[in-house]
Amino acid sequence: MTLQHVVDLIREHHGLNLVPAGTFTGGEVGANDMRGDDGSRYVLKWWEGDAASGRRAAELVARLRQRGYPIPRFVLAADMGGVTVMLQEYVEGETSDEVSMAAVNELLALNTLQVDGAAESRNDWTDYVVGSLVRGCEGYCLHEPLRGYDARTAALLQTIQRASDGVAALRSDDIVHVDFHHRNVLWQGGRLCAVIDWEGCRTGDAAFDLVTLWFGLSVARVPPEGRRQIWDEVRRRTTPAVRRAYAAHMALRQVDWSIRHRPPEHVDHWLGVASHALQAP
Repeated sequence: MTLQHVVDLIREHHGLNLVPAGTFTGGEVGANDMRGDDGSRYVLKWWEGDAASGRRAAELVARLRQRGYPIPRFVLAADMGGVTVMLQEYVEGETSDEVSMAAVNELLALNTLQVDGAAESRNDWTDYVVGSLVRGCEGYCLHEPLRGYDARTAALLQTIQRASDGVAALRSDDIVHVDFHHRNVLWQGGRLCAVIDWEGCRTGDAAFDLVTLWFGLSVARVPPEGRRQIWDEVRRRTTPAVRRAYAAHMALRQVDWSIRHRPPEHVDHWLGVASHALQAP
């Protein structure tokens, strides 16, 4: 499936003429910079299959926007001939690895807006988390790279798999971004203007996003008390077994991806972060 094919589908099904203006850099998965006839700017992503996930994501984003959450509006979230197309308003802003305590507090406050945000809870959050620890996920959280990389990653994989023990029904009434890290936050003039990359959001436990944020801030310049405050909030809202499972998922996600896509020093970094998280009280 090519970008031009997707542009043609949008024109055919929705009468919207779009012109590619480049791609956005910085993420692990590409996003296209698009312009409309009137000069409007959009972010376009698409994938083949699983159209329901895109529609659900747009519905969850709409609920959060009603709560005042700064998320760009989805102009289009539709299935077109087996292709899920997600077209979102563009918001001007920049990411930053400088994360102040004020920024940490703002991100914690936003996370509370996700709590009890689901119109109805689904039963697949527990399956998603436990399944990732036991079997892995499609395209990420793969087990085999850890099993074969070296003795450290093989031992970590065993720890990750054991982290599924004792995890029963997880909270599923919240809206979860699933990739809530500081490089998915846009700032303009010192003001938080948007949290982006919501295509994979789902119902579940919003405390998971705080574990993700804690992991992500290991590559930011943030006061030490910032990460401590985030972990204190995780502890307040989870049991030891739950936060261990969430930490194990993030350890698997980061170490697997680093083995397959990044230089060896990234693997070393995430092994250290994983060890810290899995031993944290």
